[in-house]
This record gives sequence, structure tokens and C-alpha cells, in this order.
Amino acid sequence: MTHPWHDVTPGIHLPAQFTAVIEIPKGSSVKYELDKQTGLLRLDRVLYSAVYYPANYGFLPQTLAEDDDPLDVLVLCQEAVDPLTLVNSRAIGLMTMIDSGKRDHKILAVALDDPEYSGYHEASELPPHRLAMLRRFFQDYKTLEGKAVEVDAMQPAAAAMPVIEDALQRYSAQPGIQPLVRLVRVGNLAARAGPRGPWRPSSGSGTRARVALLRGREDRCWQPPPAKLGLRLARVPRQDSGNQENSTSRR
Repeated sequence: MTHPWHDVTPGIHLPAQFTAVIEIPKGSSVKYELDKQTGLLRLDRVLYSAVYYPANYGFLPQTLAEDDDPLDVLVLCQEAVDPLTLVNSRAIGLMTMIDSGKRDHKILAVALDDPEYSGYHEASELPPHRLAMLRRFFQDYKTLEGKAVEVDAMQPAAAAMPVIEDALQRYSAQPGIQPLVRLVRVGNLAARAGPRGPWRPSSGSGTRARVALLRGREDRCWQPPPAKLGLRLARVPRQDSGNQENSTSRR
């Protein structure tokens, strides 16, 4: 069985674009949450307050946030998206809240396959009332649980990039985990390397390269021109079948 946290490739244009796994549809008052052991969705609670999620809510696979959960993402879309649907998304902002004394980042994104939202690149391009609704929801949704939540103002897309990169790196650094992709820093930018080999520059301008993924698949992803920045290669060590079994058991 595919585990949505461990077995889904987070994307091929990271960190700006990624695959989001939806847990909660827009308009729902039911808090579904990933069961880390099984990969299924668990009913965490029905919201105590008379509010509903203002956007489709989920997480980025292969990430680990500061609260030891996958990195949260709010995906703006015209329609409510069914749970466990994969959505091609673009980060347009970052909202940070303090929940139970812990910092909790939430990436604001748009669904790339929704023509109404796919043109947005920054949260500031959205109607101000839409941003106010998003922030107010998280300020209010735990009030009747007797919990206080502090929510910072929305930050631009650039603020989301290091948060995504750090969450990907934090996941990769866990003992016994072999990620499908790994971020590699090239200058001040981030590139990706696969577990079966390093980057192989393509012919021509060198602005794209191929990277081999698990199960023999290949994807194309952006790479800075080697002539300008220099290319640092990274290989994720292969694991034998025994280690892979141990890795699975830890999930």
C-alpha cells in the first residue's frame, strides 16, 4: 500500500511548485489527520466552533515540520477537493502561527490545474478579504476548546521557500529514511538529486537535467546553468533490501 507521506514524490520543481496531499476539503468542519503508521486518514475531531476550513488543507509529502508533522499547506481552489487527492500546487505565501507554544508554519498555495487560481504568484495579489478570512479562521477555530492561537500576518512567497527546503531536509535527515528526492544547494538556490545517482547535465544551455528516482522512474526538473553557479552533485546512498525493510518498519 502506498503511504501518502513516505511514498509520494514531493514534486519536480521544488520548492516553488510541489505536490500537495489533501486531507480536509474546503468547506469542511471535520478535522481529518494523517495516521502516520498506516497512511490512512483518522478523524481527529469535529471543530468545536461554528467555522469551516476556508481552503483545501493538507501537507507536503516527504517533509517534516518543526512540530514533527508533515509541513501543512492550504491550497486555494474553486472546488472542494476529496481527501488523499494529489494536487499540483504553487506556493504564494506563508502564514505562521503559535499553537500550544509551538511555531506552526502553513504554506499558502494555489492549485495549478484550476484556471481561476493558477495565475496567482503572490498572496498579495489575492483580494484582501480572502486573506483576512484565512487568518481569522485559524485565530478562531480553537477558541471553544479553550486554546489560544496567535497568527502572524501573511508573508510573501519568498518566505515560504526556505521553510519548504528545511522541511524536506529535516525529513531526509531522519534515521532509516531514504527519500525519493533530496535537495542539493547550488549557490543560494536549491536543486534536487535522486537516490540512484547524481545530476547529469543535459546538452545545450544546461538549464535542465535529468534525475533518476526510485523504481526506475525519471523526471525533469530545473537546474541552474553549471557555467554560472557550478554544480554540486549529491548521491543518496543505496540501501540493501534489509535496510529498506527496516526503513519501512520505522514508518
